[in-house]
Amino acid sequence: MFAMLGGAFPADVESAVDAQLDAGLELVTDGRETLPAAVGARAALLDDLLAGRGSGAVAAWNRAEQRLAGRAVAGPTVAVAVAVAATMPGPWSLAAADGGVRVRGARAIEIGEALGDEVAALRAAGCTLVRIDEPTALDLAAGADLVAAFTAAHGRLGRASGVGDDAVHLMLALTGGSHETVGARALADLAYASFLFDLVRGPDDWRLIAAMPGDRGIVCGGVDAATPIGDAPEVLAWAAHYAASTGGRGLARVGLATTGSLAALDIAAALGKVRSLVEGARIAALPRDELALALDPRAVDMRSAALGRWDPDVRPARRPDR
Repeated sequence: MFAMLGGAFPADVESAVDAQLDAGLELVTDGRETLPAAVGARAALLDDLLAGRGSGAVAAWNRAEQRLAGRAVAGPTVAVAVAVAATMPGPWSLAAADGGVRVRGARAIEIGEALGDEVAALRAAGCTLVRIDEPTALDLAAGADLVAAFTAAHGRLGRASGVGDDAVHLMLALTGGSHETVGARALADLAYASFLFDLVRGPDDWRLIAAMPGDRGIVCGGVDAATPIGDAPEVLAWAAHYAASTGGRGLARVGLATTGSLAALDIAAALGKVRSLVEGARIAALPRDELALALDPRAVDMRSAALGRWDPDVRPARRPDR
């Protein structure tokens, strides 16, 4: 059970890493925006990639790794070593800078090839986890040919993940809505070891999670990045345990994350979201008898939930012979 930032953080790389460590995240990112909002900036990033100049992912990961310097955070029972995940935009979202949805297929495959080179460079630099963000994959519902192009592009990207002990852990983040059009089988055939789903705007993706093989990690995007309103630990704990129950996955292959970038929030609200992640992961990892005590009683007591308040059950216990 772990928590990680699901998107960009409103700070420079060093400040973002410090804030994540201070909050207690076990898996931190470089905190940078992986898909620039401005079309011009996105096109420039695309030009750099296709010209072999890279996306800047290796440099950002190196800065974050240097800032980390072997630090640890307090896990549920012992201090836990922290790892840095590199972040990159996915080929489908990057291809959006190049024209309409029908143009994207072939372009995305070309971009996937270039991103594969980035993954290889990150692996050579010592990076062990790379998160690929696809916030604009919802238009795949437009046709099976687009789904085929999407999976082909990610197949090209995944070719550089490596094998055995030398392999980098690839995570695919699908955010912004539901992605059932792609299908669990097509996703499972890719080189991704884990998948992050936005379960606030895409609750139907729970069906994808239930159909995914149990050896794939699932990261539940349950902390809403679009609003400063707080996030209930009861919901996060439920999401973690439900994901763990699918396919015999277990909590060791489950994480919690934000639904996307926190860059639109002010620093206080963003930090609050990160703390919600850590608290949700801490509670979800508790032994079952302690878990119920850590939650709002109305969330674990059907009678209290019906009343809208918690009233301890004071009815006398039934005798075994009645």
